[in-house]
Amino acid sequence: MDGHKFMRGVMRAAAAVCFALLPAGVRAQFAVSGAAQYVMLTDAATYNVDALVIINGITSGCSLEYTGGGSVRWTYTVWGETYSSTQQGVTPEDGVLYTVEAGGEVYAVSVVDYAEYRVVPGTLTWEEDEDVKCQTLYLLPDVEVPEMGYTDRSGARRVLPREFRLTYTDSAWSEDEEAWGDEAKDEAVTLPQERIAIDAPKRDTHFVIRGDQWAEQMGLAEDSIVSDEYAAIAVEGHPMGTVVERAGLNEMDRSDDADVRGSGPLVVDFESRVNPIGSAFYEWYIWDVQSPNNYTRYTDRDFQYTFEDTGEYWAKLVATSAGCEYVDSVSVRVLESMIDVPNVFTPNGDGINDEFRVAYRSLATYRIVIKNRWGRTVYVGDDPSRGWDGRIGGAQAADGTYYYVIFATGTDVDEDGRPVRYKLSGDINLLRGL
Repeated sequence: MDGHKFMRGVMRAAAAVCFALLPAGVRAQFAVSGAAQYVMLTDAATYNVDALVIINGITSGCSLEYTGGGSVRWTYTVWGETYSSTQQGVTPEDGVLYTVEAGGEVYAVSVVDYAEYRVVPGTLTWEEDEDVKCQTLYLLPDVEVPEMGYTDRSGARRVLPREFRLTYTDSAWSEDEEAWGDEAKDEAVTLPQERIAIDAPKRDTHFVIRGDQWAEQMGLAEDSIVSDEYAAIAVEGHPMGTVVERAGLNEMDRSDDADVRGSGPLVVDFESRVNPIGSAFYEWYIWDVQSPNNYTRYTDRDFQYTFEDTGEYWAKLVATSAGCEYVDSVSVRVLESMIDVPNVFTPNGDGINDEFRVAYRSLATYRIVIKNRWGRTVYVGDDPSRGWDGRIGGAQAADGTYYYVIFATGTDVDEDGRPVRYKLSGDINLLRGL
């Protein structure tokens, strides 16, 4: 970890003897017995020894052994006294450097007793810096982490880095799913340190620090410290407007996937889609681009709004939480009015063109009157999404020519600022034989 390149052998056993499964090379020359857990590191460039052995709990029954065969000579110094041995193994001791002469080679092996440097768990709290609290949170680990050292081949004391794992659950926005979801955070941290800076979480969470990496590699039950629940204040939104579809299929430009636009009166569902925190306050501002000083304000998280008039609009979201703020806007366009009147329909029950309906967009009012050739009124309607089905009083009307008059106003205005008005008239051909 942290760029360290190492190989390790770990044997976990309840029995009195364990050994490493070792590849060819220096590691193949050494093993540990009588210890339930140990790690052997053989990156000489990093540690300046041929083997660095970390043992969890050295006892009198523990042995560090040379496995290369042939004669061997161990030399080591303990409490100022130098010792030597020609046995295949020695009883290791914490902090001791062993010089091993075997097979014409000289090896340096250093030992650390991990049990002498166990972490003493404490508390894990946090603090917010007012200047950056919406972006950064500082964790304050109060934990005793003894300095774990060893002796390298030159006789110098060196300190082993102790890497811990900081874990917690955050919330992240998914563009694919267009939703917030839990995101497991797992970050490496070095202890001791007074403050650990992390991105301000976007959901309430607990923080956990466990480790270190040596305990993890030896399969030990890791000591951990757990914080109280943190109440998130960072706020982020992804506001969205969705056009509410109307049933009439003859209404043109009812919605658009790329923009919030369509036929008026345009009904739009607005969603703030803010990260899951309980302390947020929402403000929405709706205004016409042509008159931005005139606006309507809402304080709902999500709401529905009807745009009555043709034009360009903005819906701005301002979400705040404990001094943090997020601002974003949604553009809305209500299209110009139009009416297109067909001149033939075929009410023969085949599901195709069975009703006389206009194609329309952005109408505020609408009225149609249809008469037969003798001036009798056969249909009256005030909903442009509905049409005449070719019946008079429940009976099928005769084929032939009928006449319509339409009066309507649009949601848009003319050059004089008055609602666009429509007065249309013409003939309709009812043909069942097609």
